[in-house]
Amino acid sequence: MPRVPVTILTGYLGAGKSTLLNRILDATRTNKNIPKRIAVIENEFAAAFGIENEILHQDKIEDIQSLYEFGWGCVCCSSSGELISALVEIANKNEYVNREEDKKIQHVILESTGLADPGPILNMIQYGADGKGTDEIVQNFYVDGIITLVDAKHFFNRLESASEQQDKYKNEPLAQITTTDCIILNKTDLVSKEELIKLTKFMKQHNPRAKLVETTLAQIPVESLFGIRLTKEEEKEKISINKQHDPSIEQTMLLVSGKPMKKNQVLDFIRQEARHMNNTLYRIKGILAVTDSDKKVVIQGTDDDIIITEDRTWDQDEARDSRLTFIGKNMKRHGDRLQKEFESLVAE
Repeated sequence: MPRVPVTILTGYLGAGKSTLLNRILDATRTNKNIPKRIAVIENEFAAAFGIENEILHQDKIEDIQSLYEFGWGCVCCSSSGELISALVEIANKNEYVNREEDKKIQHVILESTGLADPGPILNMIQYGADGKGTDEIVQNFYVDGIITLVDAKHFFNRLESASEQQDKYKNEPLAQITTTDCIILNKTDLVSKEELIKLTKFMKQHNPRAKLVETTLAQIPVESLFGIRLTKEEEKEKISINKQHDPSIEQTMLLVSGKPMKKNQVLDFIRQEARHMNNTLYRIKGILAVTDSDKKVVIQGTDDDIIITEDRTWDQDEARDSRLTFIGKNMKRHGDRLQKEFESLVAE
């Protein structure tokens, strides 16, 4: 049975991975040049709180066959076992429908956490869980390409922060661009021409072979993202990994409120906290129940750059609670205060 291609979608916190993934999924209905039956593996911190599946456009995609979510660790290290389990399950499903080609998974997209280093993921798929290249993963899957999104506005700040600790911990922003086949330089509308030139020069210096695309809102012809692997199968080399993540960044605070809220008040709250926390708050994701709409409100942001969009209508029997995640450095110390202030935003 032919092996299934896997696209690894990576990029630091807030770079635009979920936006790009939604563009790919939305295109499965209309674009004849991309796979129609895609399995999605989500390894995002917000997935642990049931937020990532709300942001993903799975309700609009009839042909998405599988969604696997886990968020209590990074797929490139502590959650690698969950990735193996998801891949094995996909392989078993394809074996079960072996004679029904129209039901087989044609492609897998793995969206990693913003802290993931693609190296260990690549090693695992190429060499298997046993490292020998003979197990079920290697027999059923191969890496079709690694795509890295880069937040043009925040990249150098994140790189500087990671570089300060690189003697002890991984420098994830750097690892993500050096171990990739395609760099999507996103949010270019938020930087000057001079900054864009500097970013482009940095990317080409550290990965001259990678395809480089400049865009905003992750707008890119999605068919160009398939079949892009630079390294031929017979030329692959195992990547050496010897450092762990900075544990102070692997922290997520979940704020919950069971009553309707006002969008503008929540926006003011987030922006105020982003300024207060300076460069330690990296990512905000959430689902809000608001007073002036029967639809779920999706909120996403990096620092104080916040985007709010309306999603599907709340189900009649669905609990209308608001959930907001703060992802960043040493977030847990702010927990009690953030929850108290979030609850105070309930509409009267």
